[in-house]
Formats: sequence, structure tokens, C-alpha cells
Amino acid sequence: NAGIWASIHNMHHMQKVMREIREGILNDRI
Repeated sequence: NAGIWASIHNMHHMQKVMREIREGILNDRI
């Protein structure tokens, strides 16, 4: 099902974005 694949891909992408944002915030504090 293309909808399920899209939602899984989107969730993975959001996790990657959130991790990069968190790392960026931590780097800014250092």
C-alpha cells in the first residue's frame, strides 16, 4: 500500500529532522 509506505517514510524523515534540530540546538549551546 503506497499510503502506508508514504507514512512510514514521512515518519522516518521527521525523526531525522527532529534529531538534526536537537543536535543543532545542542551545538549552539556549546
